[in-house]
Amino acid sequence: MQKLDKPAIVWETPKAFRYNPDMFGKIGIVTICSYAPDEVVRVVSEENHQMYADIHGYRLYMFRSPDEIEPNEASRMNVKDGVHKPFFWKVNAVKNVFDGKYEKDGGQPPNWVLW
Repeated sequence: MQKLDKPAIVWETPKAFRYNPDMFGKIGIVTICSYAPDEVVRVVSEENHQMYADIHGYRLYMFRSPDEIEPNEASRMNVKDGVHKPFFWKVNAVKNVFDGKYEKDGGQPPNWVLW
């Protein structure tokens, strides 16, 4: 073995890119988990997603069935129209989140979403 003139890796304290108070509320998580209410995967997913959102200051938009996803008339999107397949739910849901359809009390929709 040969001693190196300088270290190959310089260890530094990682920068906290995720923690930015200026971004609180500007990022949303959009997800669908349409299992039965008592299914373990649904219960654990809801808890896990909410904890993650709370830690990072994100807003969670969790849809548990297509009935919770409102039609978006301007974009001609409606998950209950019998035409669109289930994979289309996410497109409709994300569009609605960006359009502010689920904001209460005049809140602003997020600028970014994580799916």
